[in-house]
Amino acid sequence: LIKSPFGSFLLASFLGLIPSAVTYIYIAHNILAKKIGFTILILVSSFILLIMAIYFFTKKFKKLTGASIGREISFLDFDFMKVAVKNYKKVGAVLPISHSLAKRLAKHTNGNFIVEYGAGTGIVTQEILSTMPTDGKLVCVEIIPEFCQELQKISDNRLIVLNDDIVSVSRDLKKYLPEIDTIIISFPLSFMGKNLVEEIIKNSFEALSPGGTMILHQKNPFLARFLKPYFKKIKVRVEFRNFPPRFVIIGKK
Repeated sequence: LIKSPFGSFLLASFLGLIPSAVTYIYIAHNILAKKIGFTILILVSSFILLIMAIYFFTKKFKKLTGASIGREISFLDFDFMKVAVKNYKKVGAVLPISHSLAKRLAKHTNGNFIVEYGAGTGIVTQEILSTMPTDGKLVCVEIIPEFCQELQKISDNRLIVLNDDIVSVSRDLKKYLPEIDTIIISFPLSFMGKNLVEEIIKNSFEALSPGGTMILHQKNPFLARFLKPYFKKIKVRVEFRNFPPRFVIIGKK
């Protein structure tokens, strides 16, 4: 457990439980005493100490695993966090997804032609490419320019990167691929209006080849309701090896 970035985070969190409990009791006391300024100072200090603890354990155990710093183990990726906070409604998270979740998503993909909506910095993308046939094609749609730059660093002639919004791309998917076997939706649908979500799902379903798969990984499991009008079989699974845990929703055409 302690040799993984996620395990390191859990360990850091566990070790911080007792001091955190004391801190929160102290904060509550100060709020009741109306010492607001001092309370804010304590909160900020606690947050800084938490980040330092996570950073320390993550960095220490990265050395044990022999993994490279950066994209390979990016649990505490400050560059990602900076862009994610700035574009929160387009990212839906402040931390990159775990490699365990990325592997799980790649495992459910099938066929030669795949579309990934909201590819981020390419954690899932690289997992898909590692298992994709040599004659396959992967279209990654990402609206954030900084993330697109990261995607374009992936040297693979099977990869097509589109700096565009997923609504526009979903309207003309056949323009990019002759057929589509799998569509992965990583974009946070909870931040979109109901009509736009319905349009994306409808367009994507119509573009899917018979027997194709649609995969959503989201924080909200109730987004599965948007798949029900189109897919007879829908599975919802939870990936706990991600922070926070994600729901993987799978529909087969």
